[in-house]
Amino acid sequence: MHNLISYNQLAGWQQSVHRLTKTLDNTMEESDMLNDYYNCLIECDDNQHTCKKICKHLLEEQR
Repeated sequence: MHNLISYNQLAGWQQSVHRLTKTLDNTMEESDMLNDYYNCLIECDDNQHTCKKICKHLLEEQR
């Protein structure tokens, strides 16, 4: 019986899955960073300007 899908097609598919997984991981990391930033803003007790400055610094550290 012959292979219905060539080895090269399977290798290309595997690379596509790897790229998709990497993209999803990056998206989840960015989402977590934004959630941390907004949680910081919500929980901050200082004035708004100080809170933004502190939380922005937190967001930049994670990159």
